[in-house]
Amino acid sequence: EAGLWQTLSFSKGCYIGQETIARLNTYKGVKQYLWGIRLDAPAEPGSVITVGEEKVGKLTSYTDTENGAFGLGYIRTKAGGAGLQVQVGETTGEVVDVPFLTREET
Repeated sequence: EAGLWQTLSFSKGCYIGQETIARLNTYKGVKQYLWGIRLDAPAEPGSVITVGEEKVGKLTSYTDTENGAFGLGYIRTKAGGAGLQVQVGETTGEVVDVPFLTREET
């Protein structure tokens, strides 16, 4: 979910959680991913993320940057990814990639 695939080993022997990780990877079973959200205005962490009337996730963190408001949030895989227009609490935003997260096994 957090997009930290580069931190996992798929060739190492047994370790705690290895079977679960292998199953998620094999069956593409991750139900939500951590995405960046470029926001039009500040938003409170914990705010619901929606597309239309459908709840698709939750904002986990927020910060002001020199380039504007930015947040991180978990969004359901089936809702879409980068470029998706979302409502976050009372503001709107666009889902963007986060450069240090990966979506696939490396």
